[in-house]
Amino acid sequence: MLADTRAVMLRFAGEVCAELGYPCQPTPADLEALDAMSFDNLGRRLGVPDELVAEFTRRNMDRFAGLSDPLPLFPGMAQVVMEISRRGPIGIVTGNTSRAVRKFLVRHGLAALFQVILGLEEPGARAEKI
Repeated sequence: MLADTRAVMLRFAGEVCAELGYPCQPTPADLEALDAMSFDNLGRRLGVPDELVAEFTRRNMDRFAGLSDPLPLFPGMAQVVMEISRRGPIGIVTGNTSRAVRKFLVRHGLAALFQVILGLEEPGARAEKI
């Protein structure tokens, strides 16, 4: 992970649940309980009905894509990424959209270091993408 998205993810999930008529207060324990980290799984965990899970995910992704300021990198992470990229090609497999991740990387001056970004729009689970 390059940035700590946990607090923002929980805030967005709570806002979207309320918008969809299923108010709740997501906690870090909700994220830790997931077998696979995804907004689909989080929505189900929070009680969003199956027919609204895709909308829950879309609205959360839209919020991440619309952030005006990039989330901060974990301290020292830029240096780690630069060092790893000197050793060979690197990529990102993410549950976010590749567009949002690319925007984040550009704002932190790291985009040129990654050869591939496989986001949720690419078919398959993260393990299959790797």
